Amino acid sequence: MAKDRVTLSALWQQARAMLKDADVEMPDRTAQWLFQHASEYSLHDFVMRQDEPVQAEIADRFLALIARRQAREPLQYLLNEAEFAGLLFYVDQRVLIPRYDTQVLLHVAQEAIAEKEGEVVVVDIGTGSGAIAIALSVAQKDKRQLRMYATDISPDALAVAKINARRHGVIDAITFLQGSYVTALPIAEHKIDVLIANPPYISPQEREMMQPEVALYEPALALFAEHEGYIAYETIIAQTQTRMDKEGVIALEVGIDQAEHVKALLLATFPKADVRFYQDDQGIDRVVCARLKGY
Repeated sequence: MAKDRVTLSALWQQARAMLKDADVEMPDRTAQWLFQHASEYSLHDFVMRQDEPVQAEIADRFLALIARRQAREPLQYLLNEAEFAGLLFYVDQRVLIPRYDTQVLLHVAQEAIAEKEGEVVVVDIGTGSGAIAIALSVAQKDKRQLRMYATDISPDALAVAKINARRHGVIDAITFLQGSYVTALPIAEHKIDVLIANPPYISPQEREMMQPEVALYEPALALFAEHEGYIAYETIIAQTQTRMDKEGVIALEVGIDQAEHVKALLLATFPKADVRFYQDDQGIDRVVCARLKGY
């Protein structure tokens, strides 16, 4: 139990030391953010009230959060918030934390949508927190008509995605469907114009080499895939064969050194496709995009 009369300054120093001992990045800022989250102090309050005693309830709540971060639980889960494409998303351990590099996939999808005329049928496979589908829907709101579908095999992930869709005012613009990849979609006369996916692509053998924040806390279902990380791509591509528009676009996020193999998988099913790679800020091939030319 935290002491009643402990000052904010003393509490912050204690938290910083705990985080530093655990090799947590940015211990000073992390302690600040978690205290503000536990207390609802503004930044001004945090700076100006350092010498004031902190209520025991707030101190206990804060130190509980520090202990979780000390155990390497991701900061985004503790704050229940992650930023993606300029939008804030609710996140917890039911979903993967949106990555900055996934904005490459978002930009490729936006480019593909812009190339289409009329209503565009867009499918986000493995939507997780809903970040991509929601960012696309927000960007296209009042601009053009999208028929947006977002699928996930996890009902827990879909529950989080719906929280975020409501937060950003696009809950009625997205159809959320539970199921395995493309098979979650209803059979309809409308073909898919743009299919995007950030599937699990890490080989399970790599788990021991990963940061504890990822390996211990993020959902394994969203991270790991058999066949050296390629089973999800193989499944998605096989399922899309009869569902895509003949001039549709398939955009897939890939891991390091996976682009060439995923390109080969796409061309094996869609031999006439124009397949290109898109790089992240580090120059790593991050998205493989196939523009179909009939099949």
